[in-house]
Amino acid sequence: MINSLWASVREQDYIPDKVYICSTKKNMKGAQRNEQRILTLLEGRDKKPSIIIVEFPENDFIATGKKISDIIKKEKKAKNKVALDITSARKAISSPSLIAADRHKADHIFYLYIEDTTNADRPYLMIPLIIQHSNDFLQGGNE
Repeated sequence: MINSLWASVREQDYIPDKVYICSTKKNMKGAQRNEQRILTLLEGRDKKPSIIIVEFPENDFIATGKKISDIIKKEKKAKNKVALDITSARKAISSPSLIAADRHKADHIFYLYIEDTTNADRPYLMIPLIIQHSNDFLQGGNE
């Protein structure tokens, strides 16, 4: 999650004001750890975003899609740009998210593709940049 956000900031020049961390109940501790990492990363870009952790059911695609749709609609109604990052999402969250993003006209869908995942658990700049490809599927694809 952090590496894909870092890539979106660095490669796509996208710095969010608000971040929703979507997590299932069993991954909630990791979501809470990532909250501080996101703050640290974005404070380095002079942003202090609000971060909201949203719990999703483990295998309920319909409920997940509705929750994601509600978030997108709320943010679009407030005239905010909406970006989804599906890099670290499990299929139970990413699939309904993609449908909701299309249906409610999200502005960006980010995905960080790493050719060789041998060292994918390292920090973004410790993975050779030549094998990392930051994509925004709604803004023309690759880098």
